[in-house]
Amino acid sequence: MFSIIAPEQVAGLAWWPPLAVIVLLVVINIVNNRVAPQTHYLLWSFGGSVLLLAVGLLDGNSWTDMGLGWRYLLPGVIWAAASIGVITAVYVIGSLFRRTRAAFHDERMADMSAGRLMFQALIEVPFGTVLFEE
Repeated sequence: MFSIIAPEQVAGLAWWPPLAVIVLLVVINIVNNRVAPQTHYLLWSFGGSVLLLAVGLLDGNSWTDMGLGWRYLLPGVIWAAASIGVITAVYVIGSLFRRTRAAFHDERMADMSAGRLMFQALIEVPFGTVLFEE
């Protein structure tokens, strides 16, 4: 019923792109979580995204090869909207029930000002976490 097809193996491919990606991911992860989690998180995440794109382009990939072509924009927006809707529904429904409400309580958010909370929700998470991870 299902079949697994392995990608075509090409002899003589450069070894540096996968090595560069692994090193960049490890370094940026350590810096973001240990060295500068509160001060330069957004800068390191955005810079890491740019560096990973540069590695892909230097390796000879096109924007379409990396999944960033124009033909992927509309399906990506549809998937993003659907994902946001499902996650929002889970949060709303989960926080309505007394037994599951504690799972959605985060002490780190209790001391945040409204401005800091909006910055984190609208800037840091989309451009720091999501952009880098996706």
